[in-house]
Amino acid sequence: MDQPLVCVCIPCYNAEGTLHETLASIITQSYPNLEIHIFDNASTDNTVKIAREFEDDRIQFHFAEATSSGEKNFTRCLNLGRGKYTAIFHADDLYQPDIIEKEVQFLESDQDAGGVLTFANIINENARKIRTAYVPSYLNLGVGESGSFELACIIKAVLRENNFFFCPSAMIRTKTCIGVVKELREGTFGSGADLDAWLRIAEAGKLGLINLPLLQYRVSTSHFSHGYNKMKTDRADLFTILDYWMAKPEVAACLDSNDLQWYQIWLMRDNVVRARNALRKGDVKLAKEILDDVFFSCLLKDAMTSLRGLKFFALLLLTLLRCRVQ
Repeated sequence: MDQPLVCVCIPCYNAEGTLHETLASIITQSYPNLEIHIFDNASTDNTVKIAREFEDDRIQFHFAEATSSGEKNFTRCLNLGRGKYTAIFHADDLYQPDIIEKEVQFLESDQDAGGVLTFANIINENARKIRTAYVPSYLNLGVGESGSFELACIIKAVLRENNFFFCPSAMIRTKTCIGVVKELREGTFGSGADLDAWLRIAEAGKLGLINLPLLQYRVSTSHFSHGYNKMKTDRADLFTILDYWMAKPEVAACLDSNDLQWYQIWLMRDNVVRARNALRKGDVKLAKEILDDVFFSCLLKDAMTSLRGLKFFALLLLTLLRCRVQ
């Protein structure tokens, strides 16, 4: 197999607690022809000092003059423009020794795919395994198998499983980074801008998936998303993305009644979470306004077919009861 240059880009900010482990898992990769680019977002801790402790001439630094959003720092990685492939890995995750090798093999063998992602063992702050995540069953990809998927198929899977992609496992053809993705559109899609990027790659050709946990994905109570999800009362960014992509004629023509029902189920679940958070903030009026959009029959149908649906239905009833009491 040819060994084209892979540029591993690591956007980071104040990552002193995890960066050493992350870099150790990258410099020991089985794939030899790679560069490691640290994109520091004006960290105020020892992030850069820790990175400099590695005596590896493949490591290069890119410094921001001032701290910007994580999405803007991600965009800097997309536009590096070196090597045949750009891998964007995160500063708090751990990587199996052959993730780069397997991703290169996939992209070399599937010329239609503009990029590829893998799946993950999800770990906590102390690197203890919580669970393993695989490809959604809708895509019919066995463990250890890989495949590439067109846009409509990806959207149908998202409608059933929400955003199931592990962003820090991504490897993208560099020409696709520069010519197709270009930037994360955070101004339009907010925190879901990475999902929009994967859909753009699929629209331009196909998006590859390797159904193996080649990433140890760290979840932490210090993550922005952890606190945000407990307080948000606005509609989730996921729906802005789905509304945009489902309105495209080539996608709309492929959607059926089941797909649209899944959209409504996720929307209702989001309403329940929003209403609960409004109550946490003491805003009963807002909670009642949100719950006016909930359709009981569809939610009850979902509740009867899945444990997850039952959980949300029970949460809805509890939220409604609290609204009536207040």
